[in-house]
Amino acid sequence: MWWEFAEGKGHGFAFVALAIAVIAGSDARSRTGVTPAWSAWAAVVAGIGSFAGWVLGTWFGVAVGDPLWVAASMAMCLWTLAFGVGLNRAPTVEAIPTPQA
Repeated sequence: MWWEFAEGKGHGFAFVALAIAVIAGSDARSRTGVTPAWSAWAAVVAGIGSFAGWVLGTWFGVAVGDPLWVAASMAMCLWTLAFGVGLNRAPTVEAIPTPQA
């Protein structure tokens, strides 16, 4: 029972990895990205690698998938941390003032 629960959480994390790959790709192509483009492209590769490692290791039982998943997930999480710090340090956009009556 516990293993099925943990595996379900892992499946969710694998799909979060794909979402991070999409977010990183968008950040890499943006002129005003919050992380360097090389870093964002590395996160795209790491996100896809994390997903691929999970699929290979868990769904297909390929031994190389597990270490690929761990290494790629660590790289992806490091970029996510840098992305969050970059968003926190980015200048904020002021709200559009409402006309005074």
